[in-house]
Amino acid sequence: MGERNFYLCITSTAAKDEEIVHFKEILLAKDKEIADLKDKLSELQQNRQEKEVDFEKRLKTIDQELKKTKENIFIANKTILEKKAEVEKFPKEVQLFNGKWQPRKLYM
Repeated sequence: MGERNFYLCITSTAAKDEEIVHFKEILLAKDKEIADLKDKLSELQQNRQEKEVDFEKRLKTIDQELKKTKENIFIANKTILEKKAEVEKFPKEVQLFNGKWQPRKLYM
């Protein structure tokens, strides 16, 4: 009977050792998975930072283009107003007809 208990004890120890080896393998696999996820997170954070920098550059470029467009519109409006003032200096008898200035016919 003592031999049987000894055999069970050895088998039980061998099963426990196999179980420990199995759990160590699982633990190593989880450590590798965690390391891979950390690498992926780092890569994603770096990509996000690069995209933020690119976005800020594009936003700055668009802002500069908007300012330039506003300046151009202001200059165009100023030119139009100046030309309008010049046209208003002409006598009222002159009118534009088919692209040519002609005296206006006054009806009385």
